[in-house]
Amino acid sequence: MTFIGAIRSVFHNYATFNGRSARSEFWWWMLFATLTRGFLGFIYTMTMLALVMPLSLAAANNQMTDFAAFSAAIFNPMYFILLAWDLAILLPTLAVMARRFHDTGRSGWFVLITFIPVVGTILMIVFLVEESRVEANAWGERPIVGSAPLTPTGGPVAGKK
Repeated sequence: MTFIGAIRSVFHNYATFNGRSARSEFWWWMLFATLTRGFLGFIYTMTMLALVMPLSLAAANNQMTDFAAFSAAIFNPMYFILLAWDLAILLPTLAVMARRFHDTGRSGWFVLITFIPVVGTILMIVFLVEESRVEANAWGERPIVGSAPLTPTGGPVAGKK
């Protein structure tokens, strides 16, 4: 699956928690989410610096109170854009993660292991990196990543395109 294909697939299945998701779809989506969040976070940081630095200097020179400088920085419009983006990608991220767990033969409820400090995050990453289960499971057939379904050894299935 390509980068753009994965993004389209995740947005198309925005809140679909059933079925299976290929490893490439999940990791391309995580790359997209991380890059966009990083970019928006960078813009937020730069706007905070642009707001806080002059206000801090004004407060230091007794031209305004510290509270006024702090409140002006809190109401940075970029914060609300960043918050809206985080909320917008939360549901599709949870959905693609649940489908990825399904693809490895686990329940989507394994998403909750992230609440276990340190160990839960390590286990989650290990589970999400695992190879897809070739056989059909309770959540459906193996997702087709390329143009043809693959056998357990990685070759194309005879007679399929």
